Amino acid sequence: MLVLFLLIFSTNAARCVSSVHPQCGADFVAYNSTFYPNLLGEWTPEESNESFAKFYPLKMMQCSKYINLFLCSVFSPACVDQNMSGTLPFLIPVPPCRELCEKSLSDCSSIQTEFGITLPPQLACQNFPKQSSIHTCIPLQSHRLPLPDGTLSWNDEDSSEVVEHQAQCPTTQRSKYSSWSFMEMSSCSQPCSPMNKSDSDTRLIRIVVGLFASLTTVVSAFSIFVFCRDRKRFQYPERPTLFFAMCYLVISLICVIGLVAPDSIVCSETEVNDDQERFRKNLKTIIHGNGLIQGSTHRPCTIMFMLFFYFSKGCSQQSRVLSAKDWLYPLDGV
Repeated sequence: MLVLFLLIFSTNAARCVSSVHPQCGADFVAYNSTFYPNLLGEWTPEESNESFAKFYPLKMMQCSKYINLFLCSVFSPACVDQNMSGTLPFLIPVPPCRELCEKSLSDCSSIQTEFGITLPPQLACQNFPKQSSIHTCIPLQSHRLPLPDGTLSWNDEDSSEVVEHQAQCPTTQRSKYSSWSFMEMSSCSQPCSPMNKSDSDTRLIRIVVGLFASLTTVVSAFSIFVFCRDRKRFQYPERPTLFFAMCYLVISLICVIGLVAPDSIVCSETEVNDDQERFRKNLKTIIHGNGLIQGSTHRPCTIMFMLFFYFSKGCSQQSRVLSAKDWLYPLDGV
């Protein structure tokens, strides 16, 4: 089971897709790529769809001719060109310019008040670079026009200006336990599937571990069976062999169980809200997602770990005792 834990490593799962979110509309031609996670830290189009829905009145009322480009540059931000250069990291999206943010929100301020739309802190205009700065951003223009050439390329100059980009835990990995964390995000669990190993690598590791665990189980069980049939064969100093067999039998069985049913032991089950109104509208909210268990919140996982730890330590301590005895009494039994 510990092998499965070792397969889970933190890694950056950011990606760029060659299309914009459908909510941007068929007449959106400013750019044709989307970076995930977006500026709100949302990792999938489904999560972005919920954010688009909150600002639906602004788009439908057409309170500003720039509002569609602004919303898409936040919820479906553009990726930089493939020919990257400069000092800014590639693994961040291209944000909207501050002028685009201020103009869009200023034109739509009355609609925001009328519909009670509250802006998240990530959409504060001071978080975005100015159009005149050296940082790349989406300029003030219509979404029906393509961006000027070179807009989506980082320049080679450095600057102390900071572009804020806060990550948000994916919906499927949310946790109801505030103590759980993943990539410095609280109330978030690690994914159960290995993030930096391919399926073929994972399958190979599990086959190798399974073969050794099965062989150890057979050998250990055979040793215990022989002891039960003929105890005279296990006199001292052969008696510690029985203790090793018992410990390794438990350890190997835990490894086999962890390989046969890993998700049921080390992964939590998905929990959704019980709000009947949201269920009727097919708007299920995940309260606790399917992620790697942290701490002692899942009893089967805790029991398996305690058994593995106890019998592993038992084997190592027994080895130390035998080594110390042979060192202190090298001629004993000669």
